[in-house]
Amino acid sequence: MLCTGGEALISTGIQQYRVVENSSAMFLSGMKFLLLTATDDFTVRMFQFPKKLFEEVVLKLPPAFSQFMNETSVYEHPANAATLKNVRIFMDMAAVIYEERENQYANVMQRNFIQNYMLYVLENVQPFLNQATSKYTVRQRLYHRFVSLLYHHCREHRDIGFYAAKLCISSRYLYDVAVECSPELTPKQLIDRQLILEIKTALYSSNLTITEIAYQLHLPDQSYLCRYFKRHAGISPTEYRKQSKSV
Repeated sequence: MLCTGGEALISTGIQQYRVVENSSAMFLSGMKFLLLTATDDFTVRMFQFPKKLFEEVVLKLPPAFSQFMNETSVYEHPANAATLKNVRIFMDMAAVIYEERENQYANVMQRNFIQNYMLYVLENVQPFLNQATSKYTVRQRLYHRFVSLLYHHCREHRDIGFYAAKLCISSRYLYDVAVECSPELTPKQLIDRQLILEIKTALYSSNLTITEIAYQLHLPDQSYLCRYFKRHAGISPTEYRKQSKSV
C-alpha cells in the first residue's frame, strides 16, 4: 500500500502504525489491518495477492525478512527518494498485470511480479534487517515468532498452550516472554487483541451475520461472540458495524 494523500492510524491488532503521504506499507500473509482514524483527504494505491502465491515466493526469502516486516510494516519515503519513485512504478505495473488477468500467461506474470517486488523490498531493507535481527535476544525472537503464529492461527486457536507447544516452550515461559517484549501484555491479552481485530474486520468488510462470524472464528455461538466483543471493545457488534459502516 502507498499513501498518496492525508494520513491515518492503522492497527494490526497487536501494533499500531501512523501512515502519512509517501508512506508505503506491506502486510504479509495472515496479517489483517484496520483503519482506526483517517483524515478526509486520506487516499492510497494498493494491490493484494493470494496467500498461495505469496508462499511460493517467500520460500526464496530469508526467514528473518518476514519477522522484520511483521515488526516494521510501514516506511515513510523522503519526497524525492528513488524508492518512492520505484514503488509508484510497481503500483503502475500491478495495475497493468491486473488488467491482463485473462492473459494465458497471467499466472506467470503475477508470480514474476510478486517475486521481483519482494526482492526489491528485501534489497532495500537488508541493511536495517541485518542491524535489527543481530540485536534480537532469544526472548525477542520467540516473541516475534509468537506474534507471527497469532496472525495465522488465532481464528482457530486461543489456547496459550497451543502457541507454547508450537514454540517448544512452556506456557509459563511464554508468559514471561510476552510481558517482557510487549507493553506488559500477557499472551492471553495479545490473543484477545488479535481476535477482536478479526471480528472487527469481519463486521466492517463483510455482510456476514453475527452467527456466521462466530462460526468462521470457531466461537461457540452468537451470544458468546456478543458478550466477548462488548467486554473487550466496549460496544456491541451491531453497534460497531453501524458506526464503522457510517464512516
